[in-house]
Amino acid sequence: MKSLSSISAMLLALHSFAVGLPSDALLDSLSVAATEQERNEKLGDRDETESLLERLARQRLVSDSAPEHPKRILDQIDQARSQRAQLEAEELTNLRKPAPEVVKLLEADTLDSIPAAAPPAQRDTIQAKAASKPTLLCSSGPVRIEWIEPPGPVYGQSPQDSTFDFKIRIEAPCGLTRIDLFKDEALLHSFPVPIGKSGTFEFTDQVILTSGIHKLDIVACDSTGICSRSAPLECKSTERVAPWIPRAVGVLVGLCVLLGLILTLRKWTHHPHPSTPQTNHGVPLPASSGISNTIRNRLQIVAKEIGPSFPAVSLRLPDSPPALAIDPESLAEAFGCILRLHAKRTAEGGQILIAMGHGPINAEVVFEDTATTPDDPVIPAILDASKRNIKERLGMDQELENAKQLILRSNGSISMEARIDGGLRTRVRLKLAPHHKDKA
Repeated sequence: MKSLSSISAMLLALHSFAVGLPSDALLDSLSVAATEQERNEKLGDRDETESLLERLARQRLVSDSAPEHPKRILDQIDQARSQRAQLEAEELTNLRKPAPEVVKLLEADTLDSIPAAAPPAQRDTIQAKAASKPTLLCSSGPVRIEWIEPPGPVYGQSPQDSTFDFKIRIEAPCGLTRIDLFKDEALLHSFPVPIGKSGTFEFTDQVILTSGIHKLDIVACDSTGICSRSAPLECKSTERVAPWIPRAVGVLVGLCVLLGLILTLRKWTHHPHPSTPQTNHGVPLPASSGISNTIRNRLQIVAKEIGPSFPAVSLRLPDSPPALAIDPESLAEAFGCILRLHAKRTAEGGQILIAMGHGPINAEVVFEDTATTPDDPVIPAILDASKRNIKERLGMDQELENAKQLILRSNGSISMEARIDGGLRTRVRLKLAPHHKDKA
């Protein structure tokens, strides 16, 4: 766990991000926290704190008018990092120095230091020592280190501490003097080795790792003082997912699927789709009576006559319309003629709207299309029999005249006008039945 001072410094840093520039007290708190973490050998936490401290100090250095304090903090960070780099370099240099036993052996008496007046027995002893001294270079090569187990990242059992077992093989042609184990560039401990014995050795050990990613290194030195470093081994300690979590997720997914099926079946059961009779071209024909039924039946006939080019139709007719002063079936031909005219106008794309409304005396049926709008002077001439060769009639001169006469003989009226949004509108006004007038 992180120390109390480092946690307090982190909280102050988060407050600083939310409020504004970091204060001098915050920078000093982070600096003290980094020093404490280094003293407790929490190097990962120290690097995180120093990184945050450097970022906040640079923010103050850029935005503050008096940057003396953040500049001093940055100088302290650079100085600490430089000292650590120098210590690491000295440590690596010391690892490559010959072992003390070798140095002592090399510094022993040599043949050149034998006194001239030395007795023969002392001269023979010094010669034997010189003959048994190793050379400074190993003719068979340096120490070779190989990781045997594990070959890759290792995942622990818990998010706190995980025990990591490993095995290494070391080949030392000229013998070993020391073997050191490093974790995250810090010396962890040394192995007891048979000094001076050459050959291949295997070592097993275990390391306790905290949560996160760590690197292990092995440094081995031979009797000539030459040291070799292994390739770093990455170890990752993470929390294993509890076995009940995937089972719980599977149960929740199954319940959601089951609930969806139940709701779908309930919707189909309580809301069945209505069966609406349609023509071959998609014109709806729900059950109705009176003039609405007459118009819908005539719409179905015209749709079959025109075929696939019949446009889309929007109906706004009441299912129970008011009674008319005449029989609606007597106007079926007139309604069919008007529908045929608007359908031909929208044969290349468009829509037809048929709507009906009524007041206390008259009922009005409106036929509209969304085709191009005829010229204003031409619109009244479409229903004028005295005007010949009007192309907007689309070859329906006699039919339109007959439709007009049918409506007029029924004490009704018919007119045409342009739609504001483009297209042509036909209005048909008809008298209501007397009893309907009395009710109104």
